Amino acid sequence: RLVRAAPEGGELWWQAKVGQIRALVATDPSLAREVFDQMAVLHPELGPAPFDEQLRDLDIRIDVALDAGPPPPGGDS
Repeated sequence: RLVRAAPEGGELWWQAKVGQIRALVATDPSLAREVFDQMAVLHPELGPAPFDEQLRDLDIRIDVALDAGPPPPGGDS
């Protein structure tokens, strides 16, 4: 909700977008990729510093999470 409530392109919006994608990487990497790619089309510069660096790092984390595949059934065992 915060992403939608904040004015697009403002500092709060970028903070919320980074947080949204970070949460999705942990819970749904495929959706994280979709959200990231859509944001990158609209904002190819990936925002101002420090958000651009954070988003580049998340881009890599998404790829790693997707390459790892889904977690095994049963969680931590």
